[in-house]
Amino acid sequence: MEAVPSLVLGLLVLRYLDSTVDDARWLSDDEKAVVRADLAAEEATREGGHGSIRAALTSGKVWLLCGIYVTIALGIYLVSFWLPTIIKNSGVDDPLTIGLLTAVPYVVAVVVMIAWSAHGDRTGERRWHTIIPCLVTALGLVLTAVFLQSTALAVGAMVLVAAGVSTAQAAFRSIPSALLSGAGAAAGIALVNSIGNIGGAVATSLVGWLSDLTGSTASSLYPFGAVLLIGGLLVLLVPRSVDDRAIAARTPGEDLPSPR
Repeated sequence: MEAVPSLVLGLLVLRYLDSTVDDARWLSDDEKAVVRADLAAEEATREGGHGSIRAALTSGKVWLLCGIYVTIALGIYLVSFWLPTIIKNSGVDDPLTIGLLTAVPYVVAVVVMIAWSAHGDRTGERRWHTIIPCLVTALGLVLTAVFLQSTALAVGAMVLVAAGVSTAQAAFRSIPSALLSGAGAAAGIALVNSIGNIGGAVATSLVGWLSDLTGSTASSLYPFGAVLLIGGLLVLLVPRSVDDRAIAARTPGEDLPSPR
């Protein structure tokens, strides 16, 4: 039932959305010229291209992004699947109380994610806006393990985890489209999303396995904190051109008329 709307929407996209600037009958010739110039300026800020699906799937940049997103998706899945269990293990037995406490990290995460993403848009910086939340998530996971016997402290630590990983995901989403170009860019972005989500789903099973093996949920949080730390460090390998691309998008050429 959930798949049917997506399938229908996909067919509508093929039928009604224009594929190229020249196909857009709702743009005048002057407006098309402005859009072409903007697209050319965007491409100029990217390093290299991905002219085919094969080029994208064999690109080292794409696989670097896959590795980074695996670590972020791991944190997303961990919070989604294990937050209620963590709160229960901290000493809360009432299901309603567990549900209410589970909402707290997400409420904070929404506010932090919007504020941090807006700051990234204003500054045009992408890499450190991804790295810092990854490090915060890693710290939050370690603190959750340390304070697991205290409900208040464990929930506070999970606030860091939820806010950090949600913000990291939002910031990371802007990197693939800024780094990849050409016909194969869509395939590269799809691969990043697929590998990341598959890795994250597998990792949540490892949390359960480690918890059963050691008899403690806390023991599984330390290694995954290390994984988020590694993910943040991997972002340092992303070319600085992603920031140049974001800054260029904020400052369109003054000599071009606005299509509005």
